[in-house]
Amino acid sequence: MAYGQVNVNGGSRGGEFLTGDLNFVTLKTVVPCYPTNVTVPLAQALKARNWTSLAASRTIIVVDGNGASVTYDSDAEYVSAYNKQANLTTLLNVFATRANPVIVNVSAAVVNDPSAQTLFTGGVLANSVGATYNGNPAGVYTISITTERNPAWLVDSSTTESNTNGYQLLNAIDGTPVLNTTAATPAGPQDATAIAVTVATGKFVIASGSANRNIVAKLSQTLPAVA
Repeated sequence: MAYGQVNVNGGSRGGEFLTGDLNFVTLKTVVPCYPTNVTVPLAQALKARNWTSLAASRTIIVVDGNGASVTYDSDAEYVSAYNKQANLTTLLNVFATRANPVIVNVSAAVVNDPSAQTLFTGGVLANSVGATYNGNPAGVYTISITTERNPAWLVDSSTTESNTNGYQLLNAIDGTPVLNTTAATPAGPQDATAIAVTVATGKFVIASGSANRNIVAKLSQTLPAVA
């Protein structure tokens, strides 16, 4: 697939090229995942500044994935933001073992009892998270990925459900260690209204019958509808 531009007066410029058709992957999870851009561990950040802790007079400002400047003035806030970025990086690294993420979008929202909500419809392994996450409210993170490797993560087999459920990707994610958010982070979209989450088992869990299921997914060969 190639994209290029030819100007009206005969000029032209280089095109942009993809190696295959686009596939679309959407994951929804209560595991905190967000591009906070906090990538330096707290101990290392403090050591670089010769500080022992963060405080109102000793803050670290980081520009997050939305371009917003976020001020961290407590150790717990910073660690939670670091953990969100680490979880997102882990998720994308697993995805990239088979297909390159061309476009990634991450959003956070508050959902009343996500275990009772239908997060996806049509041919998915599971459409809600487990009963462990029936808090009211709870933060749900949506990670939308566009990939050019077709059909790198799609499956069509009686042993792996249908090719729209993302089971193959989920199977790769299952059991991957994740980090908690143990404190409210500064106000903003990156923290889903400052909800702290303790992830049961400390891992991504996909089993459709498990109370600890914390991530669901759907894959599509066409652009998914906006939720």
